[in-house]
Amino acid sequence: MELTFNAILGRAILCELKAVISQPYLCMKFPTPQGVGVLKGNQKMARACYQDTFKKVELVVAPRGFSGSHRLTQLGQQTMSISDIEHQPKGVELKAEPVEPVETVPLNPDIPERTVKLTVHKLSTDPTKRPMIQKHRLFGPKKQATIDEEIQKLLQAGFIRRVEYSEWVTNLVLVKKPNGKWRMCIDFTNLNEACPKDPHPLPNVEKLVERAAGHERMSFLNASSGYHQVQLLLDDQEKTAFYVGDAIYCYVMMPFGLKNVGATYQKLNLRRAQMKLNPLKCTFAVESGKFLGYVVSKKGIEVNLEKVQAVQQMEPPKTVKDVQRLTGRVAALHRFIARLAERCLLFFKALRKPKNFQWTDKCQQAFDELKRYLASTPLLSKPVEGESLYLYLGVTEEAMSSVLLREENKHQKPICYVSKVLQDVEQNYPLAKKGAFTLVYTARKLRAYFQSHQIIVYTDLRLRKILQKLELSGRLIGWSVELSEYDLKFQPRTTIKGQAIADFLVECLSATVEEKAPEYPVWVLYVDGAANIEGSGTRAVLVGPDDFKSEHALRFKFQTTNNVAKYEALIYGLKLTFELKVQSIQVFNDSQLVMGQVNGSCKIKDPHLGRYAFVVNRLTSRFISFQIDKIPRADNQRADELLKLASSQDINPRRSTIVEVLDALSYTDFTIECQLLSTDPSSPSWTIPLIECLRSGELPEDVSTAKLIKRCLTPYEAEYAVREVHEGVCGTHIGGRILAWKLLRHGYYWPTMVEDAQSYVKKCPTCQFNADDIHMPVDLLSPFVKGKGGCTYLVVAVDYFMKWIEAKPLSMTTEKKIEEFLFNSILCRFAIPKQIIADNGPQFRAAALRSFYNDYGIELALTYVYTPQSNGQAEFANKIVLHGLKTRVLVAHSNWVDELNKVLWSCRTTPSSGTGKTPFSLAYGAEVVIPVEVGLPSDRAGRHNNPNNEQLLRENLDLIKEVREMSHIRNMAHQSCVARFYNKRVRACQFQVGDLVLCKAGLTNAYSHMGKLALNWEGPYMVVQVKRLEYYVLADM
Repeated sequence: MELTFNAILGRAILCELKAVISQPYLCMKFPTPQGVGVLKGNQKMARACYQDTFKKVELVVAPRGFSGSHRLTQLGQQTMSISDIEHQPKGVELKAEPVEPVETVPLNPDIPERTVKLTVHKLSTDPTKRPMIQKHRLFGPKKQATIDEEIQKLLQAGFIRRVEYSEWVTNLVLVKKPNGKWRMCIDFTNLNEACPKDPHPLPNVEKLVERAAGHERMSFLNASSGYHQVQLLLDDQEKTAFYVGDAIYCYVMMPFGLKNVGATYQKLNLRRAQMKLNPLKCTFAVESGKFLGYVVSKKGIEVNLEKVQAVQQMEPPKTVKDVQRLTGRVAALHRFIARLAERCLLFFKALRKPKNFQWTDKCQQAFDELKRYLASTPLLSKPVEGESLYLYLGVTEEAMSSVLLREENKHQKPICYVSKVLQDVEQNYPLAKKGAFTLVYTARKLRAYFQSHQIIVYTDLRLRKILQKLELSGRLIGWSVELSEYDLKFQPRTTIKGQAIADFLVECLSATVEEKAPEYPVWVLYVDGAANIEGSGTRAVLVGPDDFKSEHALRFKFQTTNNVAKYEALIYGLKLTFELKVQSIQVFNDSQLVMGQVNGSCKIKDPHLGRYAFVVNRLTSRFISFQIDKIPRADNQRADELLKLASSQDINPRRSTIVEVLDALSYTDFTIECQLLSTDPSSPSWTIPLIECLRSGELPEDVSTAKLIKRCLTPYEAEYAVREVHEGVCGTHIGGRILAWKLLRHGYYWPTMVEDAQSYVKKCPTCQFNADDIHMPVDLLSPFVKGKGGCTYLVVAVDYFMKWIEAKPLSMTTEKKIEEFLFNSILCRFAIPKQIIADNGPQFRAAALRSFYNDYGIELALTYVYTPQSNGQAEFANKIVLHGLKTRVLVAHSNWVDELNKVLWSCRTTPSSGTGKTPFSLAYGAEVVIPVEVGLPSDRAGRHNNPNNEQLLRENLDLIKEVREMSHIRNMAHQSCVARFYNKRVRACQFQVGDLVLCKAGLTNAYSHMGKLALNWEGPYMVVQVKRLEYYVLADM
């Protein structure tokens, strides 16, 4: 056989091949699956190879790179051949495989030669984007000389060309390289915005580093200006045009800085694309080296000392920019720093207040502590496929941390550290919930490890019990489902094996976190149950510390099944331990079904057993530690004797055995168990006060809980409540849904309240004659019928957020009257507004009023002429006030001044669909008592307490800011929803001959004397003829 390469075979390979060598015949024979293999030597070639070993090898560069027969590499300033690797110290075994020749190396490492056009880079610009030409930027003489030099190199290599009349032109940017040279980049900001993102996935840096670690020898290849070796599409070349002095050039090859060049470069193959390498940056067959910011070796992954020195050599920060520079450098070392979030917490807090930046003594202490830690960073290990990994969790008041590690030779080695600063909401989590969140966050960050290995979580928190409970909140349910795909195993913390892990923060080390719970003795409970023709019963044997032992038997007075009997036995035993105040319990039973359903590993198909499982889980939630296991029947002899005793008809037990009788199923008395469990403050139930209210008829003492219970009205009471709110003392004939909502907010309920309210509004004649006119143009609130004090005008102001309406009747609209209204009704009652929006009336923009605005720092904004919708909030308030006045002054129109305050009262106590609150509650922090609560006393009216009322109001005002913020968020969402339905069509309405209709009041002058209070509709009229669609002949009745 003939070989392509020359090779020196050592003793190890000869033994492996079971070869036999014959020196006289210059051949070697060895067994193969196809027969005996024969390898013959070439004496001429052997002598040539022997003579080559005494020759001095030098780096030879060919015009087009190295030929295939040369396999030379350069390590620093030393020139060596690959064969020199064989001369290694004893004990180092190298495994070499035949490979193809190394890629050719260019003449100039900075400018590689152009490669074969195996791929091109295309700019898929959006045709709707307008081409951009940036303003030309000038450079200083030194930088310009560097630019000219780089341009000449690129022109010589054929990477750029000159261009004229380009639609896209950008500027140059110079960036310094680590070796001190300048890299010329292009500002492709505008061009990148016009290009869509290439979804090609880029490699994960940490996974690449992990794959490189753990090898005896490594070779690091670095392409010479790799992007410039990829051809740019001819049609897209002029889009990369840039200024150079008095000329414009564009790239022929793919430049740096484009949006998708990284994805294009990752699609290339080094050999197929014939990429050229930079010999100054390539190293071969080394034991360790820098790779993607890390130092990799056979031992594992080490920190880059240059990055550590960059932090240790920093001076104490003096500005916000210095702190940002510090946090950025520390973030590059996050994988090696335990409790990073806690160590840098003071740095992050300093960045939150950039205007009042202060570098305190605590910040300096944390900075010094960080430097001391970086002096001895841990060595990260690489996991082995199939082995189990270990996870430690750390929780403090404001941060959480975790460390993933593996065990090798009974020594734990870290793989990766994870940490996070808790947000405001996350800081309020209980300790156990913080531990669960830490586990979920770590699983998200280290998803690849969690999917490939079994993770053993060492923690003293009851995470397994918390995540497997049947009753979980929405967030915990999501976490439990998210973690269900991983192979997790929870174990209590054991002895820490390794200094790197000993330095890690474990649970409950923060002074603000509650201390570790004391250890309670574990009690053992043996339970069993059975059912037969003679009778059914259960048994329970409770064993505690100090040789305590209690035996119990329970006989049923009802027929049941074996599975139900075993559940009754478990519930009976748990109640016994509950009475003895046992905190830690271990239960043994011989039913695989009961154990699986309680642990959640078995699906519950029988609803009868599902009720029992629910009761058991509620009872077990009281214990600090609970565990249920299966025990063989042969190991439970004493329990079997008790079981026979309980199920027999003749009860004559020994004195040491307690025998009881059960009359009904246990889950029928579950409500009593709820009351017992409610005494535990760690697990309150919101249903208990409601259940007690239904039993006793008395409202809960807690005010917030009492608000959940509404007063159910009889048909007569419901009719009174609807009438009073709709047209009573403060009624302004509001719509049906708002009417029902208002009653519900004040504590009233009946099943058909929305339907009844809408039906009442439809039958109200006042609402029919004053229905909204969707075609009526918006007008000023004048003139009115002359009322008290000769008032014929009404000035209205509304707060844009709270929807609070202020109005005042005026006899004349002078600037003096407007100023008095603004000062007395707005400034003195509320505060100085930031802006006042008004129409172009002379009374709002007079010189005297402008001086008033300037004195108080109020900004005046005037709406566009003949465009009332630009001040839509004020026009809507005008509409509400007018509607309320019309419905209250049907006969005595001059009384509108007296009815104005009642209308305003109704507007201020009606909830807004935008904010979800009443204007009164947003202004004063509490709901006002409305007249219907006097006729039908509500819960809060009956609970009124004068001594505590003022204190409660002050507490509500202290918390009003949060309520207003939530209302603001809801209002923005409501505005977005209204905008989506703004152009919705109105359904056409058709009438038939004989229908009674109302006609728009503007067709006649019957109500012209009423002024602003004129009715919107008049009639009724009868349809006598239908001419065509929407054209009818009416007759007066």
